[in-house]
Amino acid sequence: PEPNIQAGLPWGNSPLRAMDSAPRPASLTNNPMWKCRIKYTTRPIGMKRQVAVIHTGRITVHGIGGGHKQRYRMIDFQRLRYVSGAESGPYEEKVIQVRYDPCRSADIALVAGGKQKRWIIATENMQPGDLLKTSGHIGRMAVSASEGDAYPLGALPVGTLINNLESHPGKGAQYIRAAGTCGVLLRKVNGTAIVQLPSKRHVQVLETCMATVGRVSNIDHNKRIIGKAGRNRWLGKRPRSGLWHRKGGWAGRKIKPLPPMKSYVNLPTAAARA
Repeated sequence: PEPNIQAGLPWGNSPLRAMDSAPRPASLTNNPMWKCRIKYTTRPIGMKRQVAVIHTGRITVHGIGGGHKQRYRMIDFQRLRYVSGAESGPYEEKVIQVRYDPCRSADIALVAGGKQKRWIIATENMQPGDLLKTSGHIGRMAVSASEGDAYPLGALPVGTLINNLESHPGKGAQYIRAAGTCGVLLRKVNGTAIVQLPSKRHVQVLETCMATVGRVSNIDHNKRIIGKAGRNRWLGKRPRSGLWHRKGGWAGRKIKPLPPMKSYVNLPTAAARA
């Protein structure tokens, strides 16, 4: 039988939204943070092809069409997941395989621990047989974590390269998930952590937010050579129109300052501090 992780998964606006009408277990309806609550499975799921042409023939989204048939693999972005009936402490998972995923730029890894299997985002040097440790404990001393381990930001030393960062504790990774990307833990201030994203922007989150140590796999994704127009058609990308467009000055280089730091921490107002 397929393993069942007793919690919802944040699929959001994914190809699986058509499955929302499926019956859902009652134990999965208590968490309001998930948009879609379905039974987890490690088997590839058939995916409905995305079309950019509506029934009248009008093109709604340009550049989409064709492509090789794909199957979706559910990725569990919530590394810290306590199983009911088990001890609430650090646990280890073993990497079974690392493979290509057609629905994302990074490679994925199938890990097993306890009575469950799940797909996660693989790190740069992850190999089958590796043991991955996941812990939610924040001690007085910073841990010496290995690549692929998952810890709260408050437990990691400053300067650690991280990926798969949460914006809210327990919500699941939302940042730094693309191939070859990594963030840097800059500093920890009053129960919060400042992280530099791959775009050089700074975000402030609670130190209890989970993150994976290391860099995301498939670091040469941006160096791939397409080689011919047919390969883009395999990827589902239609060629653009051959109509010539005048460049009106928007094509020049623009040096813009970095946006201000984005904070996910509800800091008290001045009136509340007084």
